[in-house]
Amino acid sequence: MLKRELILFLIFSLKIWGQEIPYGEPIYLKMKLSDEIHQLKMDVPSSFPSDLIQFLEPTEHNNKEIYHLIISLDDEKSIHFKIIDSALTDSTSIYIVNLNTGGWVGPYTKNIMQHHHSNVTGQIKSQSILIEISVPSGTKPIFPFKELISSVYPSTMVLDKPKNDLEKSIHSKNILLCGYWPPSNEAIRPFSKSLLTNPDGWIGENWENRGYDIYSYFPEFDPKDCGNCGKGKGAFEIDIEKTFENFWDSVELLNPVAIITFSRGYIDYSWELEWHNSNRFLWIDDTIGNISENYLYDEKILYSSLPTGRIVKSINEAELGLNSYVDYHESSMGYLSEILGYQGVWYKTFLDSLGMDCVAAGHIHIGGLVDWDVANKATKITLREVIQHIDEMLEIEKQIKKIVEIGGIKFDIVKNGNRDRKYIWFHGDEKTAYMALDAHMKNSSGTAYFIQNDDREISYHGGLIDPNRIFSSDGTLDNINKYNIHWSNTKKKEILTNINQERNEFLEEIFPQNGGVIVAIHNNFRGYNVHKEIDNSDSISIKEDQNPRDFFLCTNANDFKILAKSPYNVVLQEKWKPIDDGSLSWAALRHDIRYILLETRLGWLKKQTKMLKYLEDYVP
Repeated sequence: MLKRELILFLIFSLKIWGQEIPYGEPIYLKMKLSDEIHQLKMDVPSSFPSDLIQFLEPTEHNNKEIYHLIISLDDEKSIHFKIIDSALTDSTSIYIVNLNTGGWVGPYTKNIMQHHHSNVTGQIKSQSILIEISVPSGTKPIFPFKELISSVYPSTMVLDKPKNDLEKSIHSKNILLCGYWPPSNEAIRPFSKSLLTNPDGWIGENWENRGYDIYSYFPEFDPKDCGNCGKGKGAFEIDIEKTFENFWDSVELLNPVAIITFSRGYIDYSWELEWHNSNRFLWIDDTIGNISENYLYDEKILYSSLPTGRIVKSINEAELGLNSYVDYHESSMGYLSEILGYQGVWYKTFLDSLGMDCVAAGHIHIGGLVDWDVANKATKITLREVIQHIDEMLEIEKQIKKIVEIGGIKFDIVKNGNRDRKYIWFHGDEKTAYMALDAHMKNSSGTAYFIQNDDREISYHGGLIDPNRIFSSDGTLDNINKYNIHWSNTKKKEILTNINQERNEFLEEIFPQNGGVIVAIHNNFRGYNVHKEIDNSDSISIKEDQNPRDFFLCTNANDFKILAKSPYNVVLQEKWKPIDDGSLSWAALRHDIRYILLETRLGWLKKQTKMLKYLEDYVP
């Protein structure tokens, strides 16, 4: 579990609440314009005439002069505007209106642009665009735009990984969704487990039978369909302290394999995927209060790991009336939604540095005009692409790192030759068994599986579990109950379901396929010995000169006959018992797989090496 006290440089000590991308409406929507608006037909890309403002006639409105210009293109295009920063005074505001849909981006002001990483506006996809420039009456403005440009697609990106040490944990099958102002909260509402926020019931459990549980958290607003919505109430209030606290509570609870953060974007019909989020030196003044001296504001840029191209393609092909695109220019302009997005991509990057799995994280801005039902459909499309991406990345990881896993419990794979013989080492504290098997695999043909753990039990979702007691549903449940009495019944059920779903695939990987044998290597140091297995055995061969703590246990009668002739203790358990403790031996018996347990005292490396050699020489 991540410990917040170990990541102090992310802690905010803050006093005032923040906001998302600022909400404002163009005056154009409220004005009755009697004069015809000046129009300009343009190509993309192209530059604006420097004297263009003199051809525009302002309209007086509430002690302001409002200038309007309509840009006409040959056809619908995705475009941005480059702003001339020096043309913005303290009282200048700019909106860019999509006349085809009625949506807009903005406002852009001097204060906002001071926190912008670039001078490029948000994307508009349209054939007809209106520019609105508002200045105080009596002011002679400079036309604030330099160029009209197409969307830019960068060719490279760099991910700077943080360095730190935390206790390793195992990824879950949980995906975390976080929302802010509507429609971002409504888009993810069906994935909330809370009946207070989602009275229709949680749909996230094993969503669409894809093997992942989806959890969402978001604030509530009154009215629900608000414009300038304020803080809200509940989880992830629009408040920096609440955001930080709720985010880390959520990731510590869920240990998510993916994180998607959402917030409201421009007032349009966009589904905007942020290419990156920044940890800025400067934030919008009403977002950040006092920052702790431990907080590292280093202007670091961290990139989205969502499958952005596939999401954009699927959203646009779904014909939902959305304009989906990747914003390669700017993220959230220093507002609170960028802090939320940055925490998600930082968490993923941080786990990367530890060799742990959070496969994907990124931020999505949802246009303020998007219908809630449409937003929910787009969220589901996004999730399908993210889940497919997770599955692909985890499979690639297994192939590259040569690992296999069950319920997130990972085993390294060591293969030497093509012999149909398998070995497995379960308990990380049984070091003698590890050394014996490691040395054996350097000169023997077969495949060995070494658990990635240093203790007998695995640290597992805030509890413990014995990795050799998970090979039946009843055994797994007993295992969970033994070590985790503090878990809720719901959590126990979720963990059991997860392991049950992955058991057959794991066994198919580790079991020999053509009549071969699987050998489990163990050590004992607490009195466990062959005599404790006699009552469950069908045949025994006990040697008087052998220590009872060194022995074989097998499930195949022919293997027993061979081992009975050896100088070592051996017992046969070939009949399945109705009480299954979840160990691999009983799973092998159920699947008619030859299984041999090789057990010796901890520290008796020479003995265990000789017993392995005997198996190699005499057991086919």
